[in-house]
Amino acid sequence: MLTPRRAAGLLAAAALASAVQAAPRYPYKVTVLVPFTPGQGSGVANMINDRGLICGFLSTNAGYCYSHGKLTQLIPLPGDTWAIPSGLNDRGQVVGYSYSLDGPRHAVIFVNGAAQPLAVSSHAYSVANDINNVGQIVGGLSDVQDESLAYLLTRGTVRLLGTLGGPRRIDFANSINDRGQIVGAVSQPNTPPEPGYQVAFLYENGVMHALPTPAGHTSLATKINLRGQIVGVTQVYNGGIEGTRAVLWHKGTMKVLLDRVADARDINIEGQVVGGYLTGPGGYLYQPGKGARDLNDLIDPASGFTIGYPQAINDRQEIVGYGCNENLCGPILLKPVRDGHGADDSD
Repeated sequence: MLTPRRAAGLLAAAALASAVQAAPRYPYKVTVLVPFTPGQGSGVANMINDRGLICGFLSTNAGYCYSHGKLTQLIPLPGDTWAIPSGLNDRGQVVGYSYSLDGPRHAVIFVNGAAQPLAVSSHAYSVANDINNVGQIVGGLSDVQDESLAYLLTRGTVRLLGTLGGPRRIDFANSINDRGQIVGAVSQPNTPPEPGYQVAFLYENGVMHALPTPAGHTSLATKINLRGQIVGVTQVYNGGIEGTRAVLWHKGTMKVLLDRVADARDINIEGQVVGGYLTGPGGYLYQPGKGARDLNDLIDPASGFTIGYPQAINDRQEIVGYGCNENLCGPILLKPVRDGHGADDSD
């Protein structure tokens, strides 16, 4: 027999269950990596590999790497002041550059947190921007002021990637995948000899190709994944920041990811892209077939966090960047909320 008291209990339980089901679920949860500070914040997280190693730089300009709750500050070359990480692979190898105020940059690889010179470090200027799981490194080097040549470094041997015939050499490689495909930007042919006139390139099988770029635009490729999908930006010639769009290149075609002023900074194996808005704080996550969503819509507003901008995403869908909680800011990690079937991307 259902007594009034038991009936009331069942009704209360049903109401609670309904409230739980109605509560919104957010796909990501924010973790603070370095204690937040006021103003510009304590730093930013720039990259993350598939084992959860995170690297970036602090507000003091010092580079760091973070793993399993431990932060290691990177040590520059002797005589330099700062060391900044620019790329890492899943083996935990980290590359970047070492420099001093008003001094040249020197491409380095970090061994136990300390910068070690690379074969390109003997040039007047050099940076290492990425390293793949084979150990190949790409970046830019130069012996002439205000110029740069894109290079590939393999087992100590340096190969210059060449040019597309532009009037001025402001060329650099940004990313390399495990198939040896390289992307970056080179001086654009048939344009004035000014640094801003560049076009995104794909280098594979020893040949450099310009990526599709709308007429009257410059372009830059920032990252390439193992499937050969490339992300970056296009910008109207002399159009200012308002003419910048985040784009995806794949199999000879170009796609604009969202209709607002934004860039594309990283792409994972699933084709998920993160980037930042360029006319204000915030950023987005682009998912194939679903389009772009504001990252601040993917975290619980009750947490008090806001995403200033994202920087990178790994194949586990973890995202790193910069965020704030009221007037305190710093490096953050966004971890997917799991529901037993992977990341929860429900609305």
